[in-house]
Amino acid sequence: MGTRTTPALLAAWALALASCASREAYTGPVLLEPQRFDMVVVEGRHPASGGGKAAGLARLGALALREGRDDAARRLLGKACGEGALDACGNLAILSRMGGDADAARRLHRRACHGGLATSCVNLGVLEEERGRGGRAAALYGRACRDGHAPACANLGVLRHRAKDEDGARRLHARACGRGNMPACANLGLLQEKADRPAAARLHDRACRGGAMLGCFALGELRREDGRAREAARLHEKACGGGYVLACSSLGLIEEGRGNVQRARELYKKACDGHPDPTGCFNLATLEEARGDVASASALYRRACGAHDLMACTNLALIEEAKGNGGRADALLKKACGGGNVVACLNFGAALHDRGERKRARRLLGRACDGGRNEACLLLVRLSRPQGP
Repeated sequence: MGTRTTPALLAAWALALASCASREAYTGPVLLEPQRFDMVVVEGRHPASGGGKAAGLARLGALALREGRDDAARRLLGKACGEGALDACGNLAILSRMGGDADAARRLHRRACHGGLATSCVNLGVLEEERGRGGRAAALYGRACRDGHAPACANLGVLRHRAKDEDGARRLHARACGRGNMPACANLGLLQEKADRPAAARLHDRACRGGAMLGCFALGELRREDGRAREAARLHEKACGGGYVLACSSLGLIEEGRGNVQRARELYKKACDGHPDPTGCFNLATLEEARGDVASASALYRRACGAHDLMACTNLALIEEAKGNGGRADALLKKACGGGNVVACLNFGAALHDRGERKRARRLLGRACDGGRNEACLLLVRLSRPQGP
């Protein structure tokens, strides 16, 4: 595609580029992913431990697993599982999954679950979800939830939320929260935010104090929205330090606003590297682009665009256009505009106008104008003027 020289087009691209430089706050999924248990350790006398020698082997195997002695853990847990210790079967399933053998993990969790170990029912449900078998996962969570297992109720609540059953999701999270499951309290708070913001804040605070970092993050977001930046920073610092990396991106926004750009860069990188949500990658990309590192910015925008951040796709298109890769730019703008990003619609409409495709250009510019982009409205006015001879 040749060099674009139409004044209206160049103005549109310049305006759009300026508008894309702001950082993003996290606006991703409302709820946690299903809770997974990475180890099953049953202390004392419990049906899951089996009896006598099997219980001792199960405890030794769990200890080896905890200490990272995988070969010893596999040997001890295998013996204990073979002698009927269901918690050993569950831990052996986890070890199998860590080794990449998902089939063995499902088989072992299924055995433990059928024997009455609710934790393995939950882990098996998560594995079934990963295979796209939501109905099977719901049945497993439901079974464990009826047996009083709070995290199973919370996981079933997540599925209800995804199915748009908000009342069912709230009931299940309330049940799990009432049984002391702090991530469920945080999720319940998120479900309550629109209807009862003070009640949501109380739930987030309870979850945060109980060790659920999602609660700290969510409460920090409420405080940030209320203009209580110092409290928001403290909560995001806690959540980020506790491993909830989405909070690192929000903390980065606060630090950047204070002028601590290097600290913000470190936090955005932590968020980008530690979570599939693209917010941290996008924010880091804008910093890299601002200091002239276009190659790094492009790579980060590409990563964020691949994770469905449409503004990242738009910014990447602007870079590709500047490099003369018009075809790539058009493909990215088409993707972003089709997904609802009005800045992309503005730029793609201007590009189509430059190529003489006025009908398509009007449609896209109209979409951008309706979406609040005044530049698109001005371009539409220009397009409506009679053409010269």
